[in-house]
Amino acid sequence: MRRFLAPRLRLLSQSGRPGRFFGIEVTHVKQSQAAVRYRRGFGKQQCGKCAMYEKSDPAAQFGSCTAVTGQITPFGLCNIWRGLINPFGPVPPHEKIPLLHERIRRLHAKG
Repeated sequence: MRRFLAPRLRLLSQSGRPGRFFGIEVTHVKQSQAAVRYRRGFGKQQCGKCAMYEKSDPAAQFGSCTAVTGQITPFGLCNIWRGLINPFGPVPPHEKIPLLHERIRRLHAKG
């Protein structure tokens, strides 16, 4: 039974919302850094750009995570990383123009 429930409880706890699962009250449970393969981030995938990263003191070197235990560097990455939602879209406006021109050129090439 534990092998059946454990992965489902983990998924529910990662959602960040308390809830009920088979009559069990589930609250948010943090996972260890080893369990989520915490490592060095790259490019745009870094803890500092994750929805779960929190840094209360701007002068502090490390922050914290709502899903992972311990000190978290803004340059790290883990398997449950969720990127921040950009209200302006995934591509900055000044980068959209060349992409649109390329898309139009390809449409004209197809004829």
